[in-house]
Amino acid sequence: MSGCTPYLGTFAAQASVVLRKGDAWKRRVSFKDGTSTGSPINLTGATFAAIVVRAADPSTEIGTATATLVDAAGGLVDLSLSLAQQQPLTPGVYDKDPDGAYEILLRLTDAFGDVFSVLRLKLQLVV
Repeated sequence: MSGCTPYLGTFAAQASVVLRKGDAWKRRVSFKDGTSTGSPINLTGATFAAIVVRAADPSTEIGTATATLVDAAGGLVDLSLSLAQQQPLTPGVYDKDPDGAYEILLRLTDAFGDVFSVLRLKLQLVV
């Protein structure tokens, strides 16, 4: 399982995912500080939500993805998209087909209740 590393304080990481419709998908996200050593950020008390939106209209939620806090002290979160969560999505070409261009937005709510968008994944489904 490959992963990505967002840094808190910016709209962190952006990545692209090409997924064959019907295939299970899961990625490990590693939260690290912006120092040269890249120390893990302790996520104790944080919760996560992942939504799927159309790239052309990110204000409208199409569905959800699953975000699971795996290791709070180590800053690790698993992000996945199940077969059931893929059902409302149609295959398309991200840069050419607005109906087939999606994004997964990962949002963190910290222990104080503040919400941060920490990861944006461009999602393209293929047949």
